[in-house]
Amino acid sequence: MPKTCGQQPEKKTKALSRKQKGSAGRAKTRLLVAKRHEKTGNARSDFQHKLSRQYIDKNPAIIVETLKVKNMIKTASRQSILPMCHGVAL
Repeated sequence: MPKTCGQQPEKKTKALSRKQKGSAGRAKTRLLVAKRHEKTGNARSDFQHKLSRQYIDKNPAIIVETLKVKNMIKTASRQSILPMCHGVAL
């Protein structure tokens, strides 16, 4: 699983919430937060694409199971399920 890019996104988001609405500093921080989220999303989708490509290259047949991600999120292990993006793989 790819790591998040650089500084933790939570710190940038917290900094954004402390800025005064309508200020130039808030606009700059908002763009930084958006870039960070986009970078993280791109890294996750790239990882999933590379992993699926490996599966396809190594295996002659692939069987797909339908998972109910919403039900999995309700359990106590949701902290580990959400970052992995199980529902996006196929």
